[in-house]
Amino acid sequence: ENNEIGLEFLASKEVTNFYREWLKFLQFEKNYSNHTIINYSSDLKFFFKYLNEYLGQEVNSKVLIEITKLELRSWFAKRYKDD
Repeated sequence: ENNEIGLEFLASKEVTNFYREWLKFLQFEKNYSNHTIINYSSDLKFFFKYLNEYLGQEVNSKVLIEITKLELRSWFAKRYKDD
């Protein structure tokens, strides 16, 4: 799969902006390594892609608030299977 997924195609503008601010926070406030930030970013993009396909809708704040354990487990299982 392509790691260069455009988040703007998967998530609302609000979620995309929060995602970008979170990455800046990790880089500048927490001083995380670039490698860690790239991995976190990749995982989150793949999670959003999964939610987008699984739920058939754009990922927005309501979707994120209402994520269930089943949906998380399903994504983990898919990631494990794909690796």
